[in-house]
Order: sequence, then structure tokens, then C-alpha cells
Amino acid sequence: MIGGVIFDLGDTLILGRSAADSGSVWQSMAADLTAWLQHNTSTLPDPAVFQQRFLHHSAQDKLRRDVTHVEYSTAAILAQVYTELGWPLPTPQQAAAALHACYAPTEVHWDPAPGVHQMLQALQQAGCRLAIVSNAGDSANVQRLIDRHNLRAYFDPIVVSADLGIRKPDARIFDALLNQWQLPPAQLAMVGDTLAADVLGAHNAGLRSVWLRTRASRADNVAHTAGIIPDAAIDTLAELPAVLRNLPEHAQREPMLSIIIPVFNEVATITNLVERVRRVPLRHELVLIDDASTDGSRALLDQLAQAPDTIVIHHAVNRGKGTAIASGLAAASGAVAVIQDADLEYDPQDFVRMLAPIREGRAQVVYGARNLESQRPLMRFGNQMLSALTRILYGSQLSDMETCYKMMTRAVYQTLALECRRFDVEAEITAKVLRAGHRIHEVPIRYTARYENKKLSPLDGLPTLRALFKYRFWRS
Repeated sequence: MIGGVIFDLGDTLILGRSAADSGSVWQSMAADLTAWLQHNTSTLPDPAVFQQRFLHHSAQDKLRRDVTHVEYSTAAILAQVYTELGWPLPTPQQAAAALHACYAPTEVHWDPAPGVHQMLQALQQAGCRLAIVSNAGDSANVQRLIDRHNLRAYFDPIVVSADLGIRKPDARIFDALLNQWQLPPAQLAMVGDTLAADVLGAHNAGLRSVWLRTRASRADNVAHTAGIIPDAAIDTLAELPAVLRNLPEHAQREPMLSIIIPVFNEVATITNLVERVRRVPLRHELVLIDDASTDGSRALLDQLAQAPDTIVIHHAVNRGKGTAIASGLAAASGAVAVIQDADLEYDPQDFVRMLAPIREGRAQVVYGARNLESQRPLMRFGNQMLSALTRILYGSQLSDMETCYKMMTRAVYQTLALECRRFDVEAEITAKVLRAGHRIHEVPIRYTARYENKKLSPLDGLPTLRALFKYRFWRS
């Protein structure tokens, strides 16, 4: 039974009707902010420079927040620009008035969603507690919109990311609300229009989720429909009370994905790689295995280990990629695991498409099949030859045995009992999966060959050949 409902604000309770794209709207808002500061303060010696730096930092912070889920408020960006340029900060009253001038012109372009008040009244009559949790860069803007559309009386609490410094889908944004309501997370539902924020945030916090498809065709939602599955979806708010009454007893969830990342002397790429992995809109944990690196990777991994989604394992001596993968799989807790090299040859966004056949029950093992055109001829020939041999020995239709992207369910990866220490582990995994009777489902992925700091050499093909024969004829 649902005892509380949490709503997003923009494009959920209120709908925007501006036809302009968000980039041009933000440029207009930045111009209004600059103009107010220029005409009402004496601390803006160069308006053009301020506006350029403000837009630059806004764009950078938007990219960072999508990875870190840290909210960079507009007030903080304003102060950052002034400090960077060495100018005296406006007073708090001036900053608030400038931000009002920035946001106020946009507020007239929002209308209440059809039937919103009737829906909220029906939920209240059913005994549901109501709250708003909104991702927004300016809290005062959110509060004015709520008052403008007579929504305040329905909600307690009202949570704005700009006040907390964190954004959905970070589960911590719901902590104060859960503490106030004292209801089990499974009795609460999050309703919103954005899969990667509202629905994924609900799942991360253990809440139920209802996706309002007001902006289903927006690019970010289209990109995530295969990987983020709400408990229910509606097209209008009028449908919500009935949907909440009839939610299935057990929530649908995309499975937790354990991402196994062996690391050996990858200090130049590991931070970028981890940021890219964390940007994938799936419930995940990162399992990073340092294989006795000597280039500073160890200290960097210890910093990354402070994140709650990250496990770091250190090998005292270098034991090889195969042993690192075995250590990672032993520590994994996900219903599904995938292997990710620590370089930048692969695109982790492909995990979403790879997971779909597993989530839909069509496969237990999925490989990401590469286009090898970017490889040097000798390496490409070696890969093609090993895949062809796999097809002959194991009767499979596999096109890319050597791909790093091997994804499988927990029922499969817990039975592997890996023995190979080095790169021949790719053949061992494939051989054991096929001999266990699993069909390997392949999904095309993006791939760009890398040669800087490359540890794989043509000579590694010989142990791989031996592993293919060994596990076909001499090992069960």
C-alpha cells in the first residue's frame, strides 16, 4: 500500500510551454542576470567577460553534475565567477535580486498540468502524504513556481537540490524526507518525467516509481528506456490514483550491475574511465582491482574508493588480468556482472543495450561485439582467427571472442572458477560459458583501438590458443 507520494515539479506538476531550446533560454537568462548586475551594482567592471565566464562555468558544472549528481547552484556559480575574476562579491541581497531577474522571466512560461489539483486532492483524501523533490539550480525559483500555481498547501516537505548540494538520482536527496515521514521506502512512490533522475533516483532509494511520459520523446529519456524500468508509466496525472492503488506487490527493478575493472598502471585514464562508467544510467557498483600498479594508480583508486558505489581491491604483487577479474567477480554483489578494461577503447553507455536481453529473459550471457576496423592488421587478424577457432571448437556463432565486454548473470559468473592468470582468461571464460550450455548473445558496441600503454601483445595469442584447446578437450 502506498502511503506517500513524492513528485518532481517541472514537466510533472507544471508543464513548460516555451518552444525555445534550453541552451538559448539559458543564454537569455545569463544576459538578464548580467544586465541586472551591471545596472544595480558597482562590482561588475566588465559585463561581457562576466557573462562569458558565467556561461562557461554553467556548462562545465552541468556536465559534472550529470556524473557526480552534485548540485551546483546558480548562486554558487555566480560567486565562483566573481572570485575567479578577483572582483568584490555582490551583497547577498544583490545576488538574490540578480537571480530573481535571471529566473523570473521564465516563470510565466509554466502552466499547471491538466487535472493536477483534482489529482492531488484525491491522493490526500486517500490518506497519502505528499512531497516535492526537485532538481533545480535556484531554490527561490522553485518556491515562486509552487506559489504561482497554488501548490504549496498540498506538500510537506518541499526539497530542492540547490539547498542540499545533491541531485536525483542520488538516494541521499530523499533522506530527510524519509526521516520526517517515518514510512518504509517501499510504501512511497516517486512520480516524475525523467527516467535517469526521477525513476532511477527512486530505485536507488528503494522507492516505487511512476514515470509520467510528458517528455517521453526527449533524447535523454529515449536513451534510457532500455535500461531504466519504472514500476508503472502514465500519460496523464489523472491516471495516477488508480495506478498507485494497483501497483504490483513486488517492484520491478533493473538488476544491480557489478562492473569489474582490472587496473594495472592506468593513472592517465582511470579517472576519466570511472566518470564515464558512473554516467551510465543503471544501478551499478564499481569493483576496481589494482594489480600492483607502480605509476600512482593505487593512490588514485584509494581516492575513488570513498564513493559509496565503489569497491577497491589491491593485489600485493602483479598477478595478471585473469586473476584480477577473478578477484573482482568474487567481490561482486550484482545480479549481473560485466568486465570493463581501464583504458578508453570501449564506451560504457553500451551496457544499457547489452543488459536488455538479460533483463528481458532472452539471455544469461551477452558479449559486446566490436567492429575491429580501428585495429592494426596483425591484431585484427589474430582476433578474427581466435574467434573462428572458437566457432569451430565449440560450435558457436560467436563473432568476437576476445571482446572485453562480457556480461553475465550471477548464476553464470559464480560458477566460472577462473584459473588463467593473464589475457588467456578471455578464452577460458568463453569456453566455460559455452561448455556449460549457455548461448552467448552478441550486441554491437562502439570501439576504438588504443595503442598507448598497451599491455596485450601478439605473443599473448599463444596462451589463448592453448586455453581454447585445453578447456575444449581436457577441462570440464
